[in-house]
Amino acid sequence: MTTKQDSRVGDWGAANSVELAYAPTSSSWLNRVEAQFTALRYFTLDGTDHATTKSRAA
Repeated sequence: MTTKQDSRVGDWGAANSVELAYAPTSSSWLNRVEAQFTALRYFTLDGTDHATTKSRAA
């Protein structure tokens, strides 16, 4: 769905002074915050050996 078909996101952005920036699919490398979270994930999980996601949450 696009903002041309459904204007709710665009209306919210305009009302809250938010500028939307569309990014191509599979382009997380364009998001500067993504690199920070990737580094944080590697830092927190490095050296761990969790067999499942559920055991990671324990």
